[in-house]
Amino acid sequence: MKNKLLLVRPSYAGRLPILERVLPEDGVKQGIYTKEVLGSCSSLHVIRSDGQQYLLAEEGRESPVRVGRYGIIDGPGFTFFIEPLFQKSKGLLYLDEIGLLHLSAPRFQALVCDYLASPNPLLAVISEEDHPFLNAVRDDPRVMVWHFDLHVRGLLEERIKEWVQRMME
Repeated sequence: MKNKLLLVRPSYAGRLPILERVLPEDGVKQGIYTKEVLGSCSSLHVIRSDGQQYLLAEEGRESPVRVGRYGIIDGPGFTFFIEPLFQKSKGLLYLDEIGLLHLSAPRFQALVCDYLASPNPLLAVISEEDHPFLNAVRDDPRVMVWHFDLHVRGLLEERIKEWVQRMME
């Protein structure tokens, strides 16, 4: 069985906080997930496995890099924030999300490649957008690709939890 699982997020689905629901609280794991904080000025925060947070993007922010209503705040700051993730532990690696906003940082692309080449299991959410890097990651022979369907979300979440449990044994 392949130990790299990509969950393809359909473009119509918006943010999918699935990793927050399927990652076990215990066990060795390392990575990031993105959390949308809704409010008068909605924002996207990246949360690293050590609990550190980084404000990645804000709604309405003027920026040369935009995805939907969000503009990225500081690309070099994000690069600095993810640098500790290159020092891998022996457990599960996870990334949420491999998408256009995160790809604005070339170092993030390097992190994705590093995680794919690692012997560690990897669980990642990836956008279905047509982009050369995203297409190459989805077509990588080392990965299993599951398409996220909002109609069977609960069933898929159970399958993901089972896969994670097997990978962490």
